[in-house]
Amino acid sequence: MARIAGVNIPTNKRVEIALRSIHGIGPVKAREICEKVNVVVLTRPGTGVDEINTEWDFPVLDIPSVDVSAKEIRLRVAKGESIEAMVSGPVEEYIFSAGLYRD
Repeated sequence: MARIAGVNIPTNKRVEIALRSIHGIGPVKAREICEKVNVVVLTRPGTGVDEINTEWDFPVLDIPSVDVSAKEIRLRVAKGESIEAMVSGPVEEYIFSAGLYRD
């Protein structure tokens, strides 16, 4: 399953067509996106490299899984607790400096 902007997009279609599943992206915008970006596919826990659709011809990075819950990060930040062991330094700095997850 491919997800972009929280939307499941079809993996059995060309990227330019699949992007149109996202609200607000039509043929022209989809073509612009394909011309301007480099897409890299990352593995996720429970998904092996062999399960990734290779028809799209994107580089695949088989990254180690990290047992980190986005929900737990949000809860800790909301409570003012440290998330140092859960995210990298720059990510932690950005979350706190941008005031994310405070409410």
